[in-house]
Amino acid sequence: MKKTTHQKALPSDSYVTNQALKGITKIVPFFHRIKLSSKELDYNDLNEIFPGKIHQPNNSKVIAAQRTGGMYKNFAWLWIQTKKGSKNHQIGVNYNPIKPYYPECQLNISDPTVEILAYLNQKTSKLFRPSALKVASVEYTIDFYCRNSTDVGNLFYVFRRNYFSPHAKKTYLKGGYFNGYSHKQDYSTDRDSNAVFFIDFSNKNTITPGKRVKFYERGDDQDKLFFEQYWSHDKCDRVRYEATITTNLLRKINIKYIKDFLINPNFAQLIFPSDSTMSLFQFKQFSKKQYRKYVPPNCDQDYYHKDKDIIHFECFIDEANYAKSNGLDLSNSLEKYSKLDELIIQTERRVKKFEIKWIKKGKIAINWKPIDTNQDDNTDNPPKGKKLKEFYK
Repeated sequence: MKKTTHQKALPSDSYVTNQALKGITKIVPFFHRIKLSSKELDYNDLNEIFPGKIHQPNNSKVIAAQRTGGMYKNFAWLWIQTKKGSKNHQIGVNYNPIKPYYPECQLNISDPTVEILAYLNQKTSKLFRPSALKVASVEYTIDFYCRNSTDVGNLFYVFRRNYFSPHAKKTYLKGGYFNGYSHKQDYSTDRDSNAVFFIDFSNKNTITPGKRVKFYERGDDQDKLFFEQYWSHDKCDRVRYEATITTNLLRKINIKYIKDFLINPNFAQLIFPSDSTMSLFQFKQFSKKQYRKYVPPNCDQDYYHKDKDIIHFECFIDEANYAKSNGLDLSNSLEKYSKLDELIIQTERRVKKFEIKWIKKGKIAINWKPIDTNQDDNTDNPPKGKKLKEFYK
């Protein structure tokens, strides 16, 4: 009698999650980028504030078109040094807007520090005013470092498999050929380059939501491939979580000017709010077993195994949205993916610790003092009939 050959059983989600958590070596929160904009300051004003510090590359127009999607005609580099002997910091400047209603300029700062932002605030305040530069967007970032690229692949899989937001409309992938569970091994790392998982909150029927979220595998900057777009997967040593918060939402949390961001960037409040259902870092699963392998039709099968008996859509947001479109009430059909509870707790602790240090340094840098509402000095207090919040916008 001929023996029946069975395909090797794939590991369970629980197993992969345990492996992923074991592989995390450290959690590092920081601000990856911040974009400042101004309706008042043009290129000539910036040259006046920073004489001899702005350099326009030969391909200024080409870079501007690539970096701004055609919003600006020119691009330049601003080199600043916060104090004598300190390292020069490179800031990208977009200027000469295509449309009259665009800001006159944008400053794009990678890896911003308290010292850099305080310096920019001080320099613009001397010749213009503190409100000349406004905060347009911030990338709130958390790096999850891992022992090796296999652990990176596991963690990326787990995040994509269970991440959830009630306001997410759709998701998509870029980068490496993500094929979920691999036939060749027990991990989801069978690809040449890193993968990127985007969560889209936009809706054509509503205004811009003010936020974007993505998870992506990455390594060190010097190891980038393909015109600095991707990394070879074996060079990946972390999974990065990035929540980009833009103007609409920043204004709601009272971040308008540089000084606002220095004294309270609201990192923990945004990512881990008191109402956990609004968290931008939460993980769910269906509460009923019959929904746990919910596979929407017409999904991009290029990314998944063709064997019908083992297809997993492997993206909970898309599964939940599809179930919702078919009449499932998500308000009583979801539960926490509890295996990640401890990771959420540890991540929140590190975010709060980072933010406390930032706020302390920020207040010192701008010589911030609490507002004394008992003073009669009108230079410190708002005019009668105006609220503090309105006065200090």
